[in-house]
Amino acid sequence: MPADPVKFSLDGKELEAPDGAPLVEVIKDSGTFISNLCYIDGRPPYAGCRTCLVEIEGARGFQLSCTSKVAEGMGVRTEGRELFQTRQAVLSLIMSYHSDRCLTCHRVVKCKPGDT
Repeated sequence: MPADPVKFSLDGKELEAPDGAPLVEVIKDSGTFISNLCYIDGRPPYAGCRTCLVEIEGARGFQLSCTSKVAEGMGVRTEGRELFQTRQAVLSLIMSYHSDRCLTCHRVVKCKPGDT
């Protein structure tokens, strides 16, 4: 049985989604781009890449959208200067250890690391 829909805001827009739905999937389904290099829809989150960072009102620091669940009244931001800089720093760290991986990875078309 599907969960009842809840209302929350995403970048100032009011949306509805099933209570407890993976935030990263809801963000993508809304048409908003969110980097998620290690997340595969419908699978348990790995939370290894940390590029899907978002700001959730009332939460301390940035949160991973792949491990966060939608809840009634939550406020989520996917954009912002500090958020963008933090994502870039995370991707720079990944690339410093795996600089050639994206050239040969079969997922490069889906994850689009250059978009981050």
